[in-house]
Amino acid sequence: MKLTRTIFLTLFFAGVLLALDSVGRLAYAQEPTRPDLATLLAELEEQGSISLIVGLNVPSYDPAAFDSVQAAATLETAIADAQRGVLERLAGFAPANVKTYAYVPYVALTVNSPAALESLYADPGVTTIEKDMVLTPLVSETTTLVRAHFAHILFYRGGGQAVAVLDTGVDNDHPALAGKVVSEACYSTNNAGLGYSSLCPGGATSSVGTNAGDNCPLNVSGCDHGTHVGGIVTGLAPDANLIAIQVFTRVTDGGGNTSCANVNRTSPCTLNLTSDLISGLNRVFALRNSFNIASVNLSLGGGSYNSFCDSVSPSTKTAIDNLRNAGIAVVVAAGNSGNRTTIAFPACLSNVISVAATTKSDQVASYSNLSSFTTLFAPGSDIYAPIPVDSYEPKNGTSMAAPHVAAAVAMLKQARPDATVAQMASVLAGTGPLISDQRSGGTISKRRLDVYSALCSLITCDGDDYRTLLINQSLGGTFSPGTDRDHYFFNGASGNQLTLTLNRVSGTADPYLELYDPNGNRVALNNNGGTGSNALINGYTLQQTGRYLILARSANNGTGGYEVAASSQAIQLNPVPSISSLSPSSATGTLIASDFWVQIRGQNFLPSSQTYWNGQLRSSFYSSSTRIWIRVRGSDLGLPWPRTSFITVRNPEPGGGYSAPFPFSITFPFLGTSELVTPAPESIIPTGVATSFVISWTHPTDSWRTMQYMDLRLRDQNNNVAAWIRVREQPGTGSVYRLLNGSETALTDDGGQPEEGLPGEPRNLVITDTVTLHLADSQFFGSGSTAVMTPVVTFGPNAVGTYNIEFRVDGPDGEVQDDDVLGQITIVPAECPVSINNVTLAGPDTATTNTDLLYTATIDPLNATQPYTYTWSPEPKSGQGTDTATYNWGTAGEQYVFVGVENCGSFAGAVQAVRTYTTNGPDLAIEKEAPAVVRAGELLTYTITVTNSGAITATNLQVSDVLPPGATYMGGGTLNGSNVNWSQSDLPGYGSTARFEFAVTANQTLTNTSYAVAADSGANAFGSVPVVTRLVADHATASALVSSTLMAVSGSGLAVRVDAPAGTVADEATLVMETMSPPYGLPQGKGTVGGAFQLGAYRNGAAVNGFTMNEVVAMALQYPDSALGDLDEASLALYYWDGSQWTSAGIACTVDGAANQVACTADNPPAAVYALLADETGGKLYLPIVVQ
Repeated sequence: MKLTRTIFLTLFFAGVLLALDSVGRLAYAQEPTRPDLATLLAELEEQGSISLIVGLNVPSYDPAAFDSVQAAATLETAIADAQRGVLERLAGFAPANVKTYAYVPYVALTVNSPAALESLYADPGVTTIEKDMVLTPLVSETTTLVRAHFAHILFYRGGGQAVAVLDTGVDNDHPALAGKVVSEACYSTNNAGLGYSSLCPGGATSSVGTNAGDNCPLNVSGCDHGTHVGGIVTGLAPDANLIAIQVFTRVTDGGGNTSCANVNRTSPCTLNLTSDLISGLNRVFALRNSFNIASVNLSLGGGSYNSFCDSVSPSTKTAIDNLRNAGIAVVVAAGNSGNRTTIAFPACLSNVISVAATTKSDQVASYSNLSSFTTLFAPGSDIYAPIPVDSYEPKNGTSMAAPHVAAAVAMLKQARPDATVAQMASVLAGTGPLISDQRSGGTISKRRLDVYSALCSLITCDGDDYRTLLINQSLGGTFSPGTDRDHYFFNGASGNQLTLTLNRVSGTADPYLELYDPNGNRVALNNNGGTGSNALINGYTLQQTGRYLILARSANNGTGGYEVAASSQAIQLNPVPSISSLSPSSATGTLIASDFWVQIRGQNFLPSSQTYWNGQLRSSFYSSSTRIWIRVRGSDLGLPWPRTSFITVRNPEPGGGYSAPFPFSITFPFLGTSELVTPAPESIIPTGVATSFVISWTHPTDSWRTMQYMDLRLRDQNNNVAAWIRVREQPGTGSVYRLLNGSETALTDDGGQPEEGLPGEPRNLVITDTVTLHLADSQFFGSGSTAVMTPVVTFGPNAVGTYNIEFRVDGPDGEVQDDDVLGQITIVPAECPVSINNVTLAGPDTATTNTDLLYTATIDPLNATQPYTYTWSPEPKSGQGTDTATYNWGTAGEQYVFVGVENCGSFAGAVQAVRTYTTNGPDLAIEKEAPAVVRAGELLTYTITVTNSGAITATNLQVSDVLPPGATYMGGGTLNGSNVNWSQSDLPGYGSTARFEFAVTANQTLTNTSYAVAADSGANAFGSVPVVTRLVADHATASALVSSTLMAVSGSGLAVRVDAPAGTVADEATLVMETMSPPYGLPQGKGTVGGAFQLGAYRNGAAVNGFTMNEVVAMALQYPDSALGDLDEASLALYYWDGSQWTSAGIACTVDGAANQVACTADNPPAAVYALLADETGGKLYLPIVVQ
């Protein structure tokens, strides 16, 4: 346990002495002292109380978890549990001034008795103890000095960013700050014994809301400090907002308390306790997703440190780490003691940006602290800024220097929202003029803030910047590096039309355009909105006369050359893309696939088109307006199988839009993976020309010789077969080729036997006018798990058409994998008639459910050679094989109609989306889901899904649920009594859904049916299916590929561990364990040791009946001495109830009496109740005979 001494810290006004530590010495950075308990008890006796910040043991603490909603809830619960545990163990000692934090594992409190301190000191849940430090406040025409005005010309003024000022409050009514304060809070302390009184509204110790962060009363020394600091921020970054958080406490000297006098302040004065500072930092972290918070300003501190001081206050360091990890920089004033080699706390922390002060003549200010690890200088002398009430005043101090840097960070984040704190600290410390400490004894040199230089280090200011673009003019530029931002000016008149294009001419940059009006407001933007690799702002009407700013950048941080041009004419909008076919159109599911390309055929594709897989953006390659490729990830073919995915193409704005989704089937893999080597997919193969096919197949686990057959099949959309070529494995001899017809019947010889031949034989296998297999030129070989077939064929006139290249393999036990589609080829006659190029689909795009709908396919060109073959999918109610089909859907939602049309060697397809609905008004339904099992205290998430099957949007949705008995609410929705409620403004119809979640923990099995939704116009729905989550001792997921472990301890102290290897279950299931007393009578003469446990399994939310594990399962049991009683330890064995009796069949155990352990293996154990049993001894105890 670490116990850390504390120091007093103050506001940094120049000329105000820093507080020293409690014995008047300067404190230097070192490992915190570990005073013995007697020292602490003596201090407690002298003061009557001690205020502490206590570090808690939370092994799972990882700030990265706050990026995930569920992980954050779990971590916040762990922190709260640790806080609650310590406070409950300390409850008998009545600790005061308790402050808890949601995001760091600490709790602040005041102890008032030796017993309380001893309890805290010995508590195993406590990791560190710090004294609650007291800090003081550290107390513009500098815009030009730090070259912020150059950034302002480019409209980098902190727009869209917020700076949190943790200080003595901000006068939000000051004319210079009106409308700037977007959020307020206050954290302060009451402790009459030390002369502390809260500065929060009403004397509360915390407050959030309007005026909570207002400046404290001006009759208290230092209460104008926060307004001055906030005014410097908005003076340098005029478009930034402020988050005002008052973190100081009013301190009055008297009765032996001399805190104000100790820091040369008039009583009453303002001081800050570290515990309140941490509360303020926690508040900023809580707001990280509500505002774009660029920085936090801390113009406060105390002490003197010549190296990093992270160990002085681990709690403050942790709170700042959280902010830094969230991309929020914490800027801290260095202090005003005039030290040449040391700075104050918390500026001495390694994770902050520390700021020393210079004068306007770039001399180190006489009062400024400075150290070798200070980050940079900023102006801090004679800084004219707002003070309450509606006034202005010059002030001096590092307090005034720090907000210059906090404002600069806001401008940097506006320009580069992706910039990290480390990157910003680096450019701030590495740019600007070098200032050397010329004071007596000064030796250190640091850079002084130069906003424009720092900005240019992030966005690369170069010769492309500051040029004026004229109408009908084109200028060239380069994005280098990829973070380069180039700025152009355009002088426009109100009412004129402006079109801007940004075309990539080389490299990989993704062009992005932004247009700002003369006031700095962004009025237009576009990313890849036109033709080619470009961005387009099309026909924007200028709203005012003046100088506009054009910002050109690369959205993907890629590099490359570009041309930017301006015109007064709008250009044509982008078309909507359409998909007619895919190649391949399906793939076999697999867990080990590599990425692959799927060709999309259709119309209106652009180089800037984007491709999507199930709504997720994927990489693409543009070929032409009718052909584009999508990169499908190998993971896209993972479980579950089989299923249908959908591919869509999007053309960017202006115009553009999404194609109708096109189906892609994923089939179940049984016997391995196959690959088409040649010919290339989409090949055109003429009749009468010998063509070689090369297909490789690999078995997932075994030799290639386990297969019976390997088949290459060319099959069209109507199941017509152009070629069916089979390799038959012959153990001990060479594998042979066969040629099959479309009915999978092999050619036969004169004796009626299947005709077959070895590769290399000088003869052919022939299906007249369709296909000839040339054995002499064909090959086959196998090695290890892989076999490769290379048949050479010539197609005849009957084979003309478009075919999928399909692969099939038969296993040794008759299992067949028959859905590998490796690509597509087209066989054409020597002189092909007019082929079909396209097909369009006409029919309703909205309709009521249970209604017959007519769809018609029209081919292009109309004179394409007959006959045509029509294939509709899904199977229509009627009309299959014709140009008109009837569909009827029974449920609301997004449906799809696909039609494919084929003639001599050509194939085209079209798809149409159809939205179906049940009624003309809203039609709501509600469902609720939850895990089938949960452990005590484990976070459980309920998911409620509301569906609107009607044609009209449901408005003013009110969703409600009731906490079931035994549940403890943890988050999600709004808790009102035992009800959890949500509101949603609207839910569109046509099967649209909305999801609502809340989390609970359970201490018993949970059952719930009380969930409902209501909307305007009387629309409502009520839950009718009970949702049950069973409380179990432990649970784990098991599958054919995943092992699992279950662990539990019974109420009698029996500890059980079950290790189930991968393959225990064929289909994924949840294994569960429960502890209990034996529910069935024991065999005569047997007794139980430590109770019983039950194993079971759940799948798809329901218990699996008759479940048996497929493997040998290890079970380890450890029992306490008390559980054995008078039972015979040597006879211990594990039994299970088979439905009629206790049996140990299939279980083998080894007893280690010295360790009180039993190790068992169970062969294919069933879901059953298990108990550790031993023989009764009748209460007799036999002692060993000792011979002397």
